[in-house]
Amino acid sequence: MRNGIIIILLFLGHQHLHAQSEIFFSNWMTGLMEYNPAVAGKSTDLSAAALFRNQWNGFEGAPRAQILSAHKPILSRTLAVGGSVRSVFSKPNTSFGIDANIAYRLRFTDVQLHLGSKLSGTFLKSDFSSLDLNEADPTFESTTAGKFVPNVGFGAYLFNDKWYLSLSAPRMLKTTDAMGSRTSPWYYFSGGCAETISNSFRYRLAFFSGWDAQSPLLLDVNASALFGGKMWLGGHFGTNQYGIYAQYVISPKLYVGYSIDVMNRRNYTLLGNSHEITVRFEMSKARGKVYTFHL
Repeated sequence: MRNGIIIILLFLGHQHLHAQSEIFFSNWMTGLMEYNPAVAGKSTDLSAAALFRNQWNGFEGAPRAQILSAHKPILSRTLAVGGSVRSVFSKPNTSFGIDANIAYRLRFTDVQLHLGSKLSGTFLKSDFSSLDLNEADPTFESTTAGKFVPNVGFGAYLFNDKWYLSLSAPRMLKTTDAMGSRTSPWYYFSGGCAETISNSFRYRLAFFSGWDAQSPLLLDVNASALFGGKMWLGGHFGTNQYGIYAQYVISPKLYVGYSIDVMNRRNYTLLGNSHEITVRFEMSKARGKVYTFHL
């Protein structure tokens, strides 16, 4: 009974998988379109990404999250479209969602501004029969509950080759989850800058923040460098956790990365660490170009 209650409280209350449909990845630079639809079309051609996260590997029934996404400019790059599928599996909660994004590009002398919108739908399910409850509890008399939640979101993305700023609310409508609890929309603000020292070395600094009406501020700061034009190495420090990651540039079109996160000492004893794998594909016509912000 106690283990089941702990999982429920951690899953529903933890800021990294908040409200079941909002997923936080440490490699948010690879999957920023999940949080901001205006990122669609930032690349010069088709761009696709896959992110896989195993969270709290020291805890049975801990969340596993996946995102598959792609986006592409259309109509002479004035417009862009993108789509993604996302899922979270855990005990006792699971979710599966589909997003459709569209972005409009405004060109200025030194910067570009994308304005985007998102239409999403998420199926939420709670199955308390998957928990090992040692005694009856009236809270869990109904062992299963499911719900489909539609939503809409908007975002703005301002960028050039050296920096970017992102502001968005990907799911703006207040909703209720599968158990009838009210959820609030999350708002995200992030940015970054980069500097190229030579053809084989560059560095970047970035931050990611999120908040809603019910939770404390989520903040993550990232620093990394590209060595030999092939290997990104870096680390990040955020709310209640920190980690390191590496990303290998197999070719200018294909990137593969791995990261490990460690929570603060008190939570690590209970939950363990988290792991992420990322894969990114860029069908770019800019021959030989290695992207600094994989968006």
